[in-house]
Formats: sequence, C-alpha cells, structure tokens
Amino acid sequence: MSMSISGRCADVEITAYTELKCEFLREVGKFTARIKTATIYWSYKDGVWDVDFVRIEGPVIRKSDGAESTRHVSESTHMPGHPRSRYGKVTPPEIVEFALANPPEWVPNFREVPLTDASNGIDTEERTPGFFGRALDRWSRRRGSGAE
Repeated sequence: MSMSISGRCADVEITAYTELKCEFLREVGKFTARIKTATIYWSYKDGVWDVDFVRIEGPVIRKSDGAESTRHVSESTHMPGHPRSRYGKVTPPEIVEFALANPPEWVPNFREVPLTDASNGIDTEERTPGFFGRALDRWSRRRGSGAE
C-alpha cells in the first residue's frame, strides 16, 4: 500500500494473524502429521483484508504404531491461485473456507499529520523527529558553535 501525505510518500504494510485450534491429518513432505494449529496471516491491501499465507503445525504420526511422536512439523501454505501454491503447498479447503468467512474486524484508520506542530513550535520540516533527530540537532549545534 502506498499513501501520500502532504507531498510525502510512505509505504505502510499492515498485517494481522488469526490462530485456529484444529485437528486433522496431512501429508507434510514424507511424513504424516496431525495438524493442531493453523495460523492465518492477513495483509491489508486496498481497503480489504487478504490472506497472505497460512502456517500449519503439529506432531508427526509414527507409522509403526500410529501414535504422536515428539517430532513436530511446521509448513507455510498458500491460498489456491497464489503463485506459490503450484509447488504443492496449498492451504486445506476447510481453513480457506473459515478464513474467508471470518476476516479481521479491525479496520486501520489513517489520518494526516500536519507538517508543523503549532502547539509546541516545532517545525517538522526543519527537524528530524525522534531520539536520533534530537541527538543530531545537539551534535550539529555543538559543532556549529565551535566553528564560529
């Protein structure tokens, strides 16, 4: 997302995530895993929440006795139609359905910040805000006073 504020341009990336507790079996590589957690990572683009990717995690199932092992798997999956989904890591349809039906309710609110703050007399065009800006101002004043 790109937004312009008083002639300046700032790139802003807004993300959120939703964690689901679920349970299903899935082939991950050469292992079968019991997926217990799916974390949906969202990105806010053009006024709409969009699923970026989904991370699924859970313990590996032992082939010998079918019990959960201490080994865990974690895999990032992508929505159907996403360029990376062609590599076989497609998000399970149940999670896709849930994600699309339940996007985050929070809507980011952008507001313009004035270039001059009349309340404290600071002109933000001339000063760099924050700790490093103040340190730079002090350094330049000291350096300027010694040269005169």
